[in-house]
Amino acid sequence: MINLKKFLLENGYVESPSTMLILKDDESSDKNMPTKENILAACRWLVRDAQVGDRLLFHYSGHGTQVPDTSGDEIDGMDEAIVPLDYQTKGLIVDDDLHSILVKSLRRGIRLTAIFDSCHSGSALDLPFVYQPSGAYKSAGISRTEFSGEVLKSFLSNPITAIQSFSAMYAKNREARKIEEKNMVDLSSPADVIMISGCRDEQTSGDAKLSDESSGVMSYALRFTLQNKPEPTLIELLNDMRDFIMEKKFPQIPQMSTSHEIDPEAKFYF
Repeated sequence: MINLKKFLLENGYVESPSTMLILKDDESSDKNMPTKENILAACRWLVRDAQVGDRLLFHYSGHGTQVPDTSGDEIDGMDEAIVPLDYQTKGLIVDDDLHSILVKSLRRGIRLTAIFDSCHSGSALDLPFVYQPSGAYKSAGISRTEFSGEVLKSFLSNPITAIQSFSAMYAKNREARKIEEKNMVDLSSPADVIMISGCRDEQTSGDAKLSDESSGVMSYALRFTLQNKPEPTLIELLNDMRDFIMEKKFPQIPQMSTSHEIDPEAKFYF
C-alpha cells in the first residue's frame, strides 16, 4: 500500500498526498485503522460528491475470503469478502456491500479504478463483465464446443450414465447463463468502473519479497508493468501482469472486470 502510494506520487498519477485516505493496521490513531466501520466510511468518502470527469482510485491489499451467497448473484454460490481488522466482532465486508457503495452510487462520466490484492478477489466488486487475455468477454458457463466435448467424454467413459451427466451439465450451464444475464442488468453501471484483482475467486493471492521489497505479488506486478510500459492498453496491462506473475511462478491469475462493456484496446489510466 505504501509502495503504491509512493509510485502514484512519483509518477504523477496523484498530485498530492492530501487527496488520499490510507488505512493501515499499524496506525496509532483509531480513525486510521482498517476496521469495518472505517473501511466502509472510507469507501463512502471516496465516492461522495463525485462529479463528471472525476477519476477515483480504490486499492485494497489485505486478507480476502468467501462466504455463502445470500442474494443469488453468484454462479458458484459464494460471495467474495474482504477481512477488516475487527472482523471477529464486526464481521466481514462482502462484495454486495462494496458494489452498492462504490459502483451503484456513481454516474456516467466518472471513472473508478479498483485494485484488489487479496485472496478470492476475482469478482470482489461484483462487476458483470470479465475479460479473457484475448480481450474477448468471458461468458459464464461453458461454450457449446466445450459442452459437446464434455458430453462425448462422458459417453465414452460410461454410456450408462451419459444421459444423466448430460442432463446435469445442461441444467448447470443454463442456470449459470441465467444468473449472468440477470447480473448484466442488475450489476452494470453507466460509470466507468474497472477492477483488477490479484487472482480468480477460487485462488489465493500471495505476498513475496521482490527486488528486496516486501509486497503483495499483484501490487508489485502492477507497478512493474506500468514502469516498463507507462501507457498500456487495458488488455496489455492484464496480460503483462499475468506474464510477470507466471514467470515468477506464483499460482495466481489476475482478473479484469468492468461495470459495462469496454474497448479492451483503450489506454489504461488511473
